[in-house]
Amino acid sequence: MPELHRVLIAIPQPNEQGAIVERLEAIDSLIRRECDGDNKLQTLKSGLMTDLLTGRVPVRADLLGKTA
Repeated sequence: MPELHRVLIAIPQPNEQGAIVERLEAIDSLIRRECDGDNKLQTLKSGLMTDLLTGRVPVRADLLGKTA
């Protein structure tokens, strides 16, 4: 513990702390939007796969690169 008391820790000025917080909040917001978009795409993919696998949506042979 005595070693920790000798460690100098830099503390930014309040205005710099505010700027840091703003940037981190902006990054967090971007991450949340990307995660929401990813979740929507995963849900869509799951629904489409279900439609294909259950036969609700027919798979055309010409779309698979095969000729009928």
